Amino acid sequence: MDHLTKDEFLAFFPTFANVDDTWIDGLLLLCQTAAFNTCIWGPWLKWGEALFVAHWLALREIIFGSWDENNPSANLWLQSVLQTGVSSFTAGSVSWTKDASVLADQASNPYQRTIYGQEYWAMKQRLAVGLVMVT
Repeated sequence: MDHLTKDEFLAFFPTFANVDDTWIDGLLLLCQTAAFNTCIWGPWLKWGEALFVAHWLALREIIFGSWDENNPSANLWLQSVLQTGVSSFTAGSVSWTKDASVLADQASNPYQRTIYGQEYWAMKQRLAVGLVMVT
């Protein structure tokens, strides 16, 4: 079974069509490692790789606020995210609160930070359980 191509990825997730090709290519190359063993992932291989790539691209956009790490506000924003466990935010009439257990999950597992990552992680847990030896 072949690994995911850039065109297949963009067919799954056209939202990422404006992302620089080097980012997508790099993540697709990473997918061709042992983390995506074709024997384990079987028919779910391309979907798992698509979720993996989408997760890291979405996380990058969340962290930098754009695809450009040279964005002047990106570094300051990243520092504030890494230094604080923001659990609530209010802007005008909008209020947002995050449960402390969610923060702990996200801190211990980066795949919990995006919906793509959550689905990827759940699939990985189901598919890559490993061998069981009965004696």
